[in-house]
Amino acid sequence: MISTLKNLHLDLSVVAPVFLAGMLAVIVFTLFIYRRTNPIIPKLLKSMLVSLRIGALLLLLFVLFQATLSLFFETKNPPILAIAVDTSASMTIHDRAGSRAALVDSILQDKTFAQLQNKFDTKYFTFANSIDPVEHIKNDSLQFIGDATNIQKAIETIQADNAAENLSGILIISDGAYNAGGNPVRAAEALGLPVHAIAVGSDEPLTDLAITNVEANPFAYAGQPTPIKLTVHNSGFSSRKIQATLRSGGVAPAEKTVTIPPSPSDTELTINYTPEKIGRQKLVLSVPGQTDEQTLENNQHTIYIDVFKSKLKILLIAGALSPDISFLKRLLTTDRYEISTLIQKQPGRFYEGNPNAELENADMLILYDFPTAGSSRQFTDALLNVLQQKKLPLLFIAGKNASWPELSRFADFIPIKSAAQTRREQLVTIQLSPLGDTHPIMQVSSDPTLARSLWGELPPVFSSFVAQQVAPGTQVLAYSRAGLRSAKLSPMIMIRSNGAHKSAAILAHELWRWDLMMWGINRSEDVYRNMLINMAKWLETNRSDSLVRVEMDGANYKYGDPIAMRIEVYDENLTPVSNSDVAIQLQRSGWRREYSAKAMGEGKYSMQLQPPQPGDYEATVIAKQGDRTIGSRDVLFSVGEYSAELSDLQAQPAVLHNLAQATGGVFTTPDSLNRLLKDIHGIATISKITREHELWNNKVVLALILLLLTTEWFIRKRKGML
Repeated sequence: MISTLKNLHLDLSVVAPVFLAGMLAVIVFTLFIYRRTNPIIPKLLKSMLVSLRIGALLLLLFVLFQATLSLFFETKNPPILAIAVDTSASMTIHDRAGSRAALVDSILQDKTFAQLQNKFDTKYFTFANSIDPVEHIKNDSLQFIGDATNIQKAIETIQADNAAENLSGILIISDGAYNAGGNPVRAAEALGLPVHAIAVGSDEPLTDLAITNVEANPFAYAGQPTPIKLTVHNSGFSSRKIQATLRSGGVAPAEKTVTIPPSPSDTELTINYTPEKIGRQKLVLSVPGQTDEQTLENNQHTIYIDVFKSKLKILLIAGALSPDISFLKRLLTTDRYEISTLIQKQPGRFYEGNPNAELENADMLILYDFPTAGSSRQFTDALLNVLQQKKLPLLFIAGKNASWPELSRFADFIPIKSAAQTRREQLVTIQLSPLGDTHPIMQVSSDPTLARSLWGELPPVFSSFVAQQVAPGTQVLAYSRAGLRSAKLSPMIMIRSNGAHKSAAILAHELWRWDLMMWGINRSEDVYRNMLINMAKWLETNRSDSLVRVEMDGANYKYGDPIAMRIEVYDENLTPVSNSDVAIQLQRSGWRREYSAKAMGEGKYSMQLQPPQPGDYEATVIAKQGDRTIGSRDVLFSVGEYSAELSDLQAQPAVLHNLAQATGGVFTTPDSLNRLLKDIHGIATISKITREHELWNNKVVLALILLLLTTEWFIRKRKGML
C-alpha cells in the first residue's frame, strides 16, 4: 500500500495578513541591517548571512504564531482474499473423486488459481481443529494430520483478525466434513462477509469400519475389572461378526465378539479390563481390518488410564481403647480400604499385631489419641522413619490422652505447627469454614444445600486440643465453637498438602456421637461416614514419592491442541524450590526435543507443549539446581489418534455449498475453477489519513533555529564583523 500526499494546510494563531506582515518585516529588517557591513564582505557571503538570518526569524515566527502543518494522505487498499486450506487427516482419503490431497495440489498449481491470486492481495491459512497463518501454501509442505475439522473457528478467526483491513472474502478448500465447533453455515451468516468454497472429495459412501468413540474411567485399581466402552461405526459393509480387542503391555488381550448391523450403523460394546500393574497404563483397542476397507488408521484407538493399588491398607494406631476405634473401623472398611489396628496398652506394647510388620505394609495412617506421653520412643522413632521414607498420608484425630510434646516431633507431617492442651475436655459444635462449605471432603450429600444443613444438625463432641498455629499449606475446613454463645472459633478439621505428602487433622474426639446419636433423632448417620470416606480418598489421591510432581489435564489430546503441564519441585525437606532449572525432554520413536519450564513462584513451574506429530509421547521432567539433580518424573500421553477425524470418511460438499450460498459466496469444484475468476469480486478502498505537525512545539524546528543563528554568529565572528 502506497500513500499519496493530496493536500497540506498551515494553521496559525493569527490571521494570514498578520503573518504575512510579520514575514515582510523580517525580510525588510534583515536586508536593512546587512545593507552595509564592516568590514565589507563578498556578495555571496552576504547573501548566505542574509538567508541564515531570514530563515531563523521566519522559523521563530512559526513558533510565536503557533503554526501547525496538516498533511492529507490517501491510501489505496486493494481487496484481500483469505485462502484457508483444510489440513485435517480426512484430506488424505482417496475416494471416487480421487485423492483429496492430490486435488488440493492440482488446485494450488492451477493457472486459474494463480490468476485469482494476482487479482487480490492474498493471505494464507491452514486449519484443522485450530487455524494457523502461513506465508505461502505449497502442497508439498502441507501435512494433513489434524484430528478434527473446525470450519466455524477458521472463518470466525480470519474475520476477527482482519477486521481492520479490506477483507473481501474467505476461500475455503476442504472436504466439508466438519466434526468440531458448531454448524459453520449458521456462524458464517452473521459475518457479513462472502465465504467461497472449493469442495474436494466425493459424497458417496465409503466402505470402512472405525472406532469412533471410547469411554473409560481415567482411574482404575489393580486386580479389579473396569469397563471400557467403545463405539464401532460401519460404513458401506453388510452385517458381520467382528472381534474387538484390548491390549495392554504384556497382559493377555481382552476380547469381545459382536455382530454389527449393516451400514450405516453404530454399535456400542464393552470390554472389561483388569489391570495387573499400578501406574499409567497404555491401552490399545482395535477391530480387524476388512477387505476393501478405505483406511485402517481408524481401526484402533489408544487411551491411557492411571492404575492404583486395588485395596489400600489403613493402619489405625490408638493411644488407648475408645468407642471411636470401633466406629472408625466399621465406617472405613470398604471394598477400597482394609483396616488394621495397633491399640497401645502400655509403652511399646499393643493389644494386637506386629507393630513393625504393620508399619511396613501400611498405605495410610490414622493416629487416634496417639502418641501419648507414655508412648515408646523406639516405636515413635520407627513411625517417624516410615513417614520420612514412604511419605504415607496421615490423619491425626486428637483424643484426651494425646501429648502435644510427643506429637510435635511429627510437625512436618501434620497440619498443626503448634497446639495447646486444655485442662479439661469441653463440648464443642462444628461450623464449616467458607472453604469447607464447598470442599469435596465436606460434601456429605450430592445436594450442597442439604449437606450444609446436615452439618448443622450434628450433636456436640469433645475437644481437649486447641491449634495455636497451623502449618504452611494448611486449609481449615471446619471450626469448633465451645458453647452456643461463644464467638471464639478454633480450627477443628484441617488438611495439608505439602509437596509429596498429604495429611489431615480432626481436633475432637468421641466422634461416634456424629453417627450413633443421629439414629436416635431419626436423622442421617451418613454424615460422619461420608466425611471419612471423602477424606480417605483425598489423602490417597495424587500421592507422589518424587520431589518433582507433574499435573496434566488428561492423557489423551487432539493434535494441534496445546498441552498444559504444571510442575511442582520440592527439596528433601519438602520445601518448595523456586530457583531450580526445570527441563522437559519430550520424545517419541526417534524424535526428541527439550523445553524449559517457566517459573511461577513458590516452587511451581509451567509449560505448554505443542507436539509436532500425532502419536504416543513420553515426557521426562528433570529439576536441577546447578549441577545437582533434585529429581525427575516420567509422564506418558497420547496425541491425535484421528478418532474423530477418520470416524466418518465421507466428504460433505453440501456443507460447503450451503456455506457459500448463505453468505453470497461462490461454490465450485476442482474441475470448475474458472468460476472463481468470473464470480469473485473485490473493491479497493481508499483510506484518508491526516497527520498534524505542531511546528511551534517541535524540537527539530527549535534546534534548526539555534543552528541557523549559531552559524550566522560563527561566520560573523570569523570575519570580524561588528
